[in-house]
Amino acid sequence: MSELLEKKNYNEEQYFERKLGNHYDNSQSVASPNYSVPASDQPFEEQESNVSKKKRKLSKFETIWLSLCSIIAVGAIMTSFFIRVDIIEQQRSINNLEDSITEYRSNTDILNSQITDQFNYQQIKEAADSNNMTIEKDRVRNVER
Repeated sequence: MSELLEKKNYNEEQYFERKLGNHYDNSQSVASPNYSVPASDQPFEEQESNVSKKKRKLSKFETIWLSLCSIIAVGAIMTSFFIRVDIIEQQRSINNLEDSITEYRSNTDILNSQITDQFNYQQIKEAADSNNMTIEKDRVRNVER
């Protein structure tokens, strides 16, 4: 602190007045333990609200750039939405195809078991005997899975 006072030619009161932003009470000494900021000066938020804020107008380039960025952002969001809808539709189609494949496999298994049952030698012999027919064992083959 002493270096700053020497460089700027401030005395201690001026230094603290400048540092505290005119909140310093001249009636009290700097080293006084009873130093306090007056109650009216305590809320800094109220002081800041009194300061008028200037609105800055955007240049044409900034307006065009902001509009372009906004359009790109909205386009990206919409594209993402359509891609998600398309993915959901494709997933639904895949699920339908998998269900169809499962159904066809079960039907194929049923048909294969029926074919196996129909080409069983015992079944053919029983059918031939019930219809008074004869069979030759060389001409009948067993179909097994």
